[in-house]
Amino acid sequence: MKQLLFIIVIATSCNTASDNEMDTVIEEPVTDVTEQEVYSIELSRAIPIDGITLKDGVIYASSGFSGSAVYSIDPENGEVSEIVSSIPAPITTIKAADGKLYSTTYTQEEQLYVTNPDNGDVSRFGSITDGSAGLVQDSEGNFFVSIYGPYQNENNKIYKITSSGESEVYIEGNGIFAPIGLAIDENDNLFIANTTSGRIYKVSKEKEITLFATLGSSDGYYATGHLAYYSGKIYASGNHHNKVFVVDADGVVSTLAGTGVAGFKDGDKEVAQFNVPNGIAVSEDGKRLYVLDGGQSTRRRLRVIKL
Repeated sequence: MKQLLFIIVIATSCNTASDNEMDTVIEEPVTDVTEQEVYSIELSRAIPIDGITLKDGVIYASSGFSGSAVYSIDPENGEVSEIVSSIPAPITTIKAADGKLYSTTYTQEEQLYVTNPDNGDVSRFGSITDGSAGLVQDSEGNFFVSIYGPYQNENNKIYKITSSGESEVYIEGNGIFAPIGLAIDENDNLFIANTTSGRIYKVSKEKEITLFATLGSSDGYYATGHLAYYSGKIYASGNHHNKVFVVDADGVVSTLAGTGVAGFKDGDKEVAQFNVPNGIAVSEDGKRLYVLDGGQSTRRRLRVIKL
């Protein structure tokens, strides 16, 4: 792999406050150190990234508040391809059960964007309020959308959209505030992360809401970014904690990797450094966790944590 050395200004997830809260950090060279617990894969091109998801061996990356593109990333070699470039401020993109790509958008767009990967056609779907962020789909084909709120006008809603496009406010309030990260388990329990407080709520299929875990507030504004689920565990990017967390089935929170000091250091989990980790996704075999540092900044490396 090529070695890189960058000086990069890092901003956090789908918001504008991070424009005033920037850290300048020197990136260390990317080397072939896949035997380490935390290592980096060089991307084939530098791209802005917010949320990432993984399906059928492909990472789908959304370009965030300052972008308009959705990319695919090969997690084996870092090859980046642009899928579509006409979606305003896409935050999360998932490959749904119908094979199409559904994207939230952090603007005053009151629908999801749908991309047909076969021909690149883009359409609109559902009816929600503006400022959408997180997105998951349950086993019955329903979509759940977190409404962070446009331009930091924080919201407290989660929308449900059926596979036929019928929309409703699924949850409002009940402790939920400025949500971005969403995850869903094999029993269709929904997990919702409050961005500013670091609280993660669990919502059962019967809509019973409980406080599942607390990552805690951070020195910066954004305590929690995106979530990922695999085999009984929730993985959470701790934006201004500069850590990646894991939450077990009982809601016990542990630091998976990161010292809390902003940086790009690879190595053992206890010494690895992250700079505003945001996009997060688990490999389909559950052996690797992929992390992107900095929600709005241009990224040139994919961080990998061995699980």
